[in-house]
Amino acid sequence: MRPFKRFADLDLNEVVSFYDYENDLLIEKKIGELTPDQHKLLRQNEAEGAQWHAEHPIHHQNIVDHYNQATAEEKHAGHTWYSDAHHMAKVVAHDTKTPMHTMAGLISNYSPQTHWHTNILTAAKVAREKKALGGPGSGVFADNRQKDAAHRMLMGEHYDHVITGQKTHAFAHLIEHGGNKDPNKPKVVVDRHAYSVAAGARITDAAFGQTKLKSKKGYNHVADAYHRAAKQLSEQHGMQIHPHQVQATTWLVRQRLNGAQDTSKAKAVKGVAAKAKANWNKYAGEHHPSIVGKEPGTGNA
Repeated sequence: MRPFKRFADLDLNEVVSFYDYENDLLIEKKIGELTPDQHKLLRQNEAEGAQWHAEHPIHHQNIVDHYNQATAEEKHAGHTWYSDAHHMAKVVAHDTKTPMHTMAGLISNYSPQTHWHTNILTAAKVAREKKALGGPGSGVFADNRQKDAAHRMLMGEHYDHVITGQKTHAFAHLIEHGGNKDPNKPKVVVDRHAYSVAAGARITDAAFGQTKLKSKKGYNHVADAYHRAAKQLSEQHGMQIHPHQVQATTWLVRQRLNGAQDTSKAKAVKGVAAKAKANWNKYAGEHHPSIVGKEPGTGNA
């Protein structure tokens, strides 16, 4: 999604993303290629998104409230999510003779807009075959930029120098170490669900295009809310709860809440998830049998 700009400030060659609710379609086009109706729709999205953000400001109490809705199972899964992902990645790295930082980078690189089990399957295949995937005809949901990033990491570059997105960089760091190892700034993965948690409500497509998460300042604004929530929750529960544990736990809660709203789509979503998991289990059973069924889950996703 693009960083938010006012409609009047858009360049004719700028690619914009907005949602056509009538046709249930995410549209991505250059501003100069839009039809009059699409121009009108873009302006409507802009207004609706701005209103949503005005009504749902980021606040750490929203995160605390989500955490306190978590079941015992969700808290356990959330607290161990990154350590479980680390151990899974470590086995794949060992089996494929891949450095751990490369394995973590590959998993993060192939994570955007991809189901978790499909994500780890793609990363594991790339690590085993030592061949980057991505672009048209590759059979995976990854573009040429992701293919190039995977190739660079396979050639030895550390993800610190390859992965520039703040979300994906934090994801790689947490998987590589099984938690946060940055004493100066604890890592937090802020995606669509994490943003919804911090805002206290499920974000709309129109509003998500205006989150400013691509800017360092905008991303850190949300990440800092997780830091404050972790501090409050640690004091509340009398134990240290790290920001990444709060994020993982509340992410699972948000998934559950979203699933309750999407009753008409629940069967289809579960079908996609089941197929992705079955594909991973089949591949892992052949190449990494010791970790079958031990990867962290994603709740209702």
